[in-house]
Amino acid sequence: MAEPAALSYSAQQVRSGDSDRFLTALFAPAEAREALFALYAFNLEVARIPELIHEPMMGQIRLQWWRERLDEIYAGSPRDGAETPQAFAKTIAAGQLPRASFETILEARERDLDPTPPADMASFQAYAQTTAGELTLLAARSLGATDDATLAAARNVGTAWAMIGHLRALAFNAQRGRMTLPRATMGSATAADVLAGRARDAVRTTAQAVGAEAAALLGVARALRREVDKRALPALLLAPLVDLHLRKLKSRHHNPLGPDLEIAGVKKQFVLLSAAWRNRY
Repeated sequence: MAEPAALSYSAQQVRSGDSDRFLTALFAPAEAREALFALYAFNLEVARIPELIHEPMMGQIRLQWWRERLDEIYAGSPRDGAETPQAFAKTIAAGQLPRASFETILEARERDLDPTPPADMASFQAYAQTTAGELTLLAARSLGATDDATLAAARNVGTAWAMIGHLRALAFNAQRGRMTLPRATMGSATAADVLAGRARDAVRTTAQAVGAEAAALLGVARALRREVDKRALPALLLAPLVDLHLRKLKSRHHNPLGPDLEIAGVKKQFVLLSAAWRNRY
């Protein structure tokens, strides 16, 4: 595995904004990496919309801008201009990626504009599935995998990754006044409660429940291992990273607000190298 000497615009965006997916993409064949970088750069742009807007209407306008780009791409006439949409258009054409998946992601991102947290674990998991789950499925498709088993495994791995991601982002979201974890376990705890340490029990209960659901999803994905197209492995390498975070969370008594919860990049690289060498996720 060698990092390219000169990174494309999309790759630079992913390396700076989504370093974990950047690492997994490096395990793809050189000719397939740019497709992954384009998909992940698209995801970064739409995921960051709530951070960049002050009014929901502005977020809707930005999402509509992406829908118009999809119209052009699927009509065979992508416009020149911004680098992310150009790379995105090439990726869609090369992988014959279905528009329905992108529409699913954009519809899910509309919910980011509503500050109301998901009601329960089922709603929370459904949101994770229609964002990172669908993105990981697209990544597997871009690598040449189209069979049902591989796509199911990719969707489950991506969903688990998103669920753990919301735990990791709890403090960041709370600082912005947002709560993205399910109300069924968080109860009436507010962002201010989380930041002030008044919601410790609710946070730990939620983290334990979310971790259990994420682990179960990985179990479902791994049960399909013998049927999975090996070409999709770079998309599925998020799974061992989920394992790392689950172990760290458990060792910290399911407190996702601890100061030492992040995992060193070197350790992540070692785990990914080991998984890729064994051709396992």
